[in-house]
Amino acid sequence: MSQFLITTADEQFWKGGAPSLMLGEWCRLYLKEESNSLPIDVLPYHWDDRKRLATDFARLEILQDEIITHLHPALNTIHRTNHSLRFWKILVGPWLLHFLAIAFDRFTSIQQAMAANKDLRTLVPALAEGEMTPNDITDFIERFISDPYNQYLYGRIVRFNRDLPFEEVAPISRDKKKAPVSTKGSLKNRIKALGTAPARFLPASWNSVVFVASAFPKEKLARLQFALGQVPALDTYPVPVPTFSYSCKLRESLAQAWAFSAKDNFERFIQEILPEQIPLVHLEGFTELKKIAASAFPSCPKVILSATAHVDHEPFKVWAATNIEKGARLAVIQHGGHHGTGWCSVENHELQVADRYFSWGWSGDKKIKALPSPKLLRAKPTTPNAAGPLLLILNSFPRYSYRLYSIPIACQALRFLEDQALFIRSLSREACALLEVRLYHSDYGWKDGERLRDQFPDLNLSQSGLSLAKHMAQSRLFIGTHNTTTHLEGLSRNFPTVLYWNPEHWELRSAAQPFFDSLREVGILHDSPEEAAEHINAIYSKPLTWWSQEKVQAVREKFCRQFARNDREWCRIWKREIKDLADV
Repeated sequence: MSQFLITTADEQFWKGGAPSLMLGEWCRLYLKEESNSLPIDVLPYHWDDRKRLATDFARLEILQDEIITHLHPALNTIHRTNHSLRFWKILVGPWLLHFLAIAFDRFTSIQQAMAANKDLRTLVPALAEGEMTPNDITDFIERFISDPYNQYLYGRIVRFNRDLPFEEVAPISRDKKKAPVSTKGSLKNRIKALGTAPARFLPASWNSVVFVASAFPKEKLARLQFALGQVPALDTYPVPVPTFSYSCKLRESLAQAWAFSAKDNFERFIQEILPEQIPLVHLEGFTELKKIAASAFPSCPKVILSATAHVDHEPFKVWAATNIEKGARLAVIQHGGHHGTGWCSVENHELQVADRYFSWGWSGDKKIKALPSPKLLRAKPTTPNAAGPLLLILNSFPRYSYRLYSIPIACQALRFLEDQALFIRSLSREACALLEVRLYHSDYGWKDGERLRDQFPDLNLSQSGLSLAKHMAQSRLFIGTHNTTTHLEGLSRNFPTVLYWNPEHWELRSAAQPFFDSLREVGILHDSPEEAAEHINAIYSKPLTWWSQEKVQAVREKFCRQFARNDREWCRIWKREIKDLADV
């Protein structure tokens, strides 16, 4: 039977009155199920097979290395430079690892749909060349979670396949490029820049260690800089990136210079689309980016440390890569609790480009040094409020997959929400009356709050502006639902904590498994919402009694030493490691 293929939630590209096949649940926004009167089939998601996800992860890791190895000579040719492979991995790598994962997911979904029904047709957007090319990594991140960008990408894949009939539609609302940005930045950013002035204008010998987006609290950062013999400076470098213009000529030059031998249809698609999609700042804006970076950051650093700028700060990346070629050392600081426990493409990239990786307690690679976590330095023991609520912390996930790591991906977010509903239903009436649900700051269009409210009209949903630490201090029990960072806040504060998540969506690396098994043994971690609810039903009135047990505390302390290290001597330890790196 003939069906119309729906690829995104943008209803400009739906066909009313036609039997339809949706690529996934990301197409169906909440409360819009009845927008088409005829039956709508939903394609099973290919990465519901998590073994396949792990296999694809390994494949794309290899492909990313192959592509950047072939891409870097072409970029050097176009820019008339002779930068190293590591330089281009630092600059282009974060975009490439995301783009490959995104493109592979979309490509596989289209292939799966065509295999499911040979009689499909669809609509694709009519867009000018370069209209969907991101300006920089920040622009790309904003785009890849949006309907317009995904509609474009699915459209490109449909055109590439040639076997799926389509019609072009001019979008009513296009994903327009941002207005040009002044390199001077906003007043707020100029004020912030004053805090980095000491690092930029003092002699290089006075500020040989440079922190950028390090995750250290300001007062802790100042203390560490004093200990290193430096004048304290902020680690926030708000450097606006101008919006650059797309050059067809330059893109054609890249396509011709890039000698990459594709082995299958997906790689041929990448070979075709990459010269169009590589961010403008890496091609048209490269020379200007280097100038901006040189004027914004200190000259001649000896050691560079960052927790996040190596992923999402284009001026930092080109400045760091340039100085690394002059002999500077790059230290990447762990920036999330998932690192070291699950598997993640960003963590692998960090280990590739860094000279040293500072973890929050775990190790395994010779580059990795276990140090007290900058993010958790403020995490002091917190006494629960015996009369407070049971605080449930939610997460949310983009409707479209965007990165390969061991978390719920794309429409698996709905299963995550189903687990939360099952947990709530499994609580006793008394415990449920005390429950407060803290929503994630963005629901990515899933309407998490509305979905829960429709099932539980009396549920206490919170969108509090309180910090997690303050919210926790008002509560009697912390309930974590995901293996990221928030559960480490509870454990490191020695706050009564109960965790549950689906182990099939939060796969662990083998080295971490014994530590999580220990959490299970004492009732901290549960593999199902029903188990967690049963435990909470038994302890909710006085959770501190359970939490204070010697065996529970022993497991908590061991776990924190491995994944949430905090130490009174943190400054001395960090100083020693940084000095050691500087002397290499």
